[in-house]
Parts: sequence; structure tokens; C-alpha cells
Amino acid sequence: SLLDEIEAPRVGRQEIQCWTKDEVTKFVSELKSKNHRVPIMLALATGMRYGEIVGLQWSRVDFENKTISVTHQLKLEENENGDVEWVLSPELKTETSYRTIQIDDDTIEMLKEHKRHQERNKLEIGPDYIETGLVCSTTSGDIIRPTYMRTVLNRTIEKAGVKKITFHGLRHTHATLLLADGVHPKIVQERLGHR
Repeated sequence: SLLDEIEAPRVGRQEIQCWTKDEVTKFVSELKSKNHRVPIMLALATGMRYGEIVGLQWSRVDFENKTISVTHQLKLEENENGDVEWVLSPELKTETSYRTIQIDDDTIEMLKEHKRHQERNKLEIGPDYIETGLVCSTTSGDIIRPTYMRTVLNRTIEKAGVKKITFHGLRHTHATLLLADGVHPKIVQERLGHR
């Protein structure tokens, strides 16, 4: 019958939404939250995964050579008491996830400014500051929780009037814009840590 000849639509993975250059510009102009600006901007500038960004330590940022080395990620693990906690883990998603990413001057400037800001917080807070060595942290040096990051992302999306995307969509946006700029797909793949 005719019905048999019409192929049923494949239910693939949900299409990940991403932004155009214009939407990125609109969004960035509304992104005011100091501590959350850096992780979101890093996702747009590098295509790193959420866990890789919030687990990035200053020791992995090379200002001179303008690179970021992806060697760790923050992930939820169960401790011996059976409680789930955030830990900095050297186990990444795949072998190719371990990579060194070139970053541009704007990203370098943003990171330098952020480091100065973090040093000021450290001085103001004093002995109560949590020394994690993380690039992206709360004002007191603690780990940034994903729920709060989502809130900031969604609130800014609403203000900017751009289409709603997830944090993972920022990674996708980075890749799409690079491809649109004519960057070789193999290079984009390597930046994202794919095979």
C-alpha cells in the first residue's frame, strides 16, 4: 500500500538549537552577571563543554601562547558516605577531549581582567575565600552550580529577545559560526574534542 511506501520520519537526536552571529551579539550585550559572564563567553569562544569550563583551572591557561589546555572537568560523584558532590576529575568524556585550544586576544583580555577581579575578591573576603584555583567560580571562590548558571542564561536570553538555547547550545553555536566562517571541519572537530 501507499502507506508502507511512505517512510516513517526517523526520531533522531533532538536538534540542538544554536544562535546566529546577530543573536550572539544581542545576547552578549545583555550579559551583565560578572561571575557567569566568563563561563558563558568561554563556551562561545572555545566550544568547551560545561564541565570542562567550570573545571578549568588557571594553571591550564597559558596567556603567553594564548591557549587553554583541557585536562579536567567538574562532575558529580558519590563519596564514601553515599553523598553526591562536585569533584574535579581528570576523566574526560573521550580520549580526544584532552586537547589544547587556541584562544583569541579578546578572550585573553577577558580572562586577564577576570583574574584581577578574582584577586580583588580574594583580598576582600580574606581567609574565608575558597582556594580552588578555578577560573570560573563564585565570588567566594566556590564551584558554580549548574542550576544557577541555567537561571542566568535563561534570564539573559529573555532580556536579549533571542531564541532559547541550552548551555550545550553555546558549544554548538561556536562550531556553527566557525564553519560559517570557512574554518575546516577537521579543525572545528578538534576544537570540540571530537574524533
